[in-house]
Amino acid sequence: MEISIKRCSYVASFIMIAIGVIYFVAAYFESAEFNTELAAQIETMFFTTAGILYLPLGIWMLKNGFNSRAPYIMAIIGSVALI
Repeated sequence: MEISIKRCSYVASFIMIAIGVIYFVAAYFESAEFNTELAAQIETMFFTTAGILYLPLGIWMLKNGFNSRAPYIMAIIGSVALI
């Protein structure tokens, strides 16, 4: 039972890190287009903020495993806030 919980925490942390990287890449390409529209600037800001928040949360999940539920709850709250 312990091995499957460890695997789940590793999978969740790698998914968080991958999503953070994807958000950074999306924000980079969006800013590279030099859109001056307000909607494009807000979208770039959201992608950058999500990348900044998801990367440390993923690293925290890797280091902590499933000993604390705090990073998982923070990730859920952040995802709901983005939606």
